[in-house]
Amino acid sequence: TYSGLILTLVNNHPYTIWPAIQPNAGHPVLEPGRFAL
Repeated sequence: TYSGLILTLVNNHPYTIWPAIQPNAGHPVLEPGRFAL
């Protein structure tokens, strides 16, 4: 059985937030590794 995950990120600030995505050990870094909110 697969259990899905829904992750909702909301930016309530008046400026852009750039969260970063980091891989687990042994996996390549995602390019560019971030996204704008």
